[in-house]
Amino acid sequence: MAPLSATPQREMVVDFTEPFFVAYHTVLSKYPDQADTQWRLYINPFRWDVWILILVAVPFGGIIIWIFCRFSPVFGLRERKQGLGKLGESMWYTFGSFLTQGTWYVNA
Repeated sequence: MAPLSATPQREMVVDFTEPFFVAYHTVLSKYPDQADTQWRLYINPFRWDVWILILVAVPFGGIIIWIFCRFSPVFGLRERKQGLGKLGESMWYTFGSFLTQGTWYVNA
């Protein structure tokens, strides 16, 4: 069952039952101008306060991961100087985690 109108062309292909409800409503909407909306494609999914939280969480999360990796007794001296032991790599890791892309450290 679908909300299809019985037109003569459709009646040639499909057997329709008698309609139980006929609605003559129409919805009009303005087609958005592509030049006006194209630049906002990346910021439209979130409100401004969510964007602020993301911009704060990425550096904060990167610093926290860097501190844990840098001063962890689990990692050796060589691991502390590369990968997540670098502050920039920790920032990229956090940013990639927010984008659900990750880096090679993320287990898929």
